[in-house]
Amino acid sequence: MREIESVGSIRHRNLIRIFGYFSNQQDLDILILEYMPNGSLHDHLHSNKARESLSWEARLRVAIQVGEGLLYMHNDCPSPIIHCDLKPQNILFDANMEVRISDFGLAKMIADTASTSSFTENVRGMLGYMAPEVASSGHISRKCDVYSFGILLIELITGRKPFEEVHMQSEDGEDQSTTTLVRWVSVTLQSGGKILDIVDSEIRHACAESKEVIDQAQKLLNVAFHCTEENPNRRPEMQQVVRRVQSIAGYNTSAVEYHGDPEGPEVDGRSQAFDQ
Repeated sequence: MREIESVGSIRHRNLIRIFGYFSNQQDLDILILEYMPNGSLHDHLHSNKARESLSWEARLRVAIQVGEGLLYMHNDCPSPIIHCDLKPQNILFDANMEVRISDFGLAKMIADTASTSSFTENVRGMLGYMAPEVASSGHISRKCDVYSFGILLIELITGRKPFEEVHMQSEDGEDQSTTTLVRWVSVTLQSGGKILDIVDSEIRHACAESKEVIDQAQKLLNVAFHCTEENPNRRPEMQQVVRRVQSIAGYNTSAVEYHGDPEGPEVDGRSQAFDQ
């Protein structure tokens, strides 16, 4: 209950408003939330409903707004918050297609010992977005949200879900029908594929027609790879991530020093630093 009251008191343009709640004794029954008429990011990326497809510019805007919401939760709330369940179903759109991050049911208030906080019994996030350390030990930190954000970036670029049937060749030449999104993208690019081979078909034409869009997609993918490092200590902080995504989108931001792996993951077979 304390967590709900604390989350309900925060105000940010990219976090859904919690107007109130009804509870029965100690059990929370109903939350009263801000109405979001344009559905979720999952609807726009994956649903067969007649939702408007998202342009590349809209996807960049989503990335920035989700990042800014997470950054506020991590660094600017009176009691910093880890979301712990970031996924497209929890990214909602208002009447103007502005982002609201929702579903703080799993949100974890960060105490003085947050860096070592564990609550395995409460972790119920979708496996595809869950950081490896959460799945293995229940260890919770801000870097868990950074990992989920990285998966979200790859999903925005590819239009694919974290686990999806794809046609790949394993090292022994056998077909594999299911793989993780991160692995599929990595294998495709490392085997000679290009960025156009992995981008969502809905935006492929725009990418093919614009060198600027191709460059943005490559750089955003590089950010995503850094965010999804297996070792949480090698992932950047959300402040670095947001500033980098803003820079990719053309915002006037100063360069952000990166303290992770100086080489970083490979994109199109080339090792790239985070702030390149």
